[in-house]
Amino acid sequence: MDFKILTEFLKGIFTEKSAKLAIAALLLDLCLATAVLVILVGSGWKDHWLSPTETWIMAVGSILGFAVIWFILYIQTRQDLTDIYTIVRKQISGRWQVRYATSTRYGEMEERIVNCDIQEDTVRKLEMRFEIVHNPIFKSQGPNVVKDVALRMTDTGYKLFYYFETDRFLMDDIVKLLKPGEARRAEIQVETLGMLEFERPARNDDKVKLMSGKWYDLNGNMMRVLKLIEMAHEAKIKDEPFQPLTFSEIPVSEIHFDADMGDVTFQFQGER
Repeated sequence: MDFKILTEFLKGIFTEKSAKLAIAALLLDLCLATAVLVILVGSGWKDHWLSPTETWIMAVGSILGFAVIWFILYIQTRQDLTDIYTIVRKQISGRWQVRYATSTRYGEMEERIVNCDIQEDTVRKLEMRFEIVHNPIFKSQGPNVVKDVALRMTDTGYKLFYYFETDRFLMDDIVKLLKPGEARRAEIQVETLGMLEFERPARNDDKVKLMSGKWYDLNGNMMRVLKLIEMAHEAKIKDEPFQPLTFSEIPVSEIHFDADMGDVTFQFQGER
């Protein structure tokens, strides 16, 4: 698995606003505790320190104050984020054309085009419906409904993550490259993770026009299909006969196991 995938999620954890809220709450709590201490010392304890009981009360009060301040800030920020994400979900809702490009290390492969409809479901979560069209590897198929979709705000814009696992039917020319008799040889299971970046329009009623990022093959089946196509192409160039393989016989070198398959681009096509 590519470490870039893990890095993205770890980055999300360490840049969560809850950590920033904790720091803000701590600073406010320290300021408040300092003010209370100054008032108490200035009111009658100028010549001695606070007693152990008074110190204990101050410590407990500071801890409780920190918790209360953090909770209030969290609730307020959560409401603000909810309002922002509601706007962002509407800004990316609509019809999209998706282009999956493949890294050249997997051979020369033309872009795969997929139609995608992004909408909010009944519980106000994003839902993506993919439909395969004009695809050099898979037969036309759809819709594939994807509910594992997440949005995240970053320092430079927004990120959208989507994940799906589904079955795809190979084109007949590719099926012929596999040994006859293998069960379900015309159908493979794909497991894909997409990570997109985009900027939110300044106007709330405007639409996002472009989202781009990377796509990852998590179970390795796409790598094997592309390798199979590459091997058949090389045999044709050398004017040599190609011997069909079973799916498990397709060789995949270690350099292919980083899961990063290439770029993916979403282009807005209009309202639903």
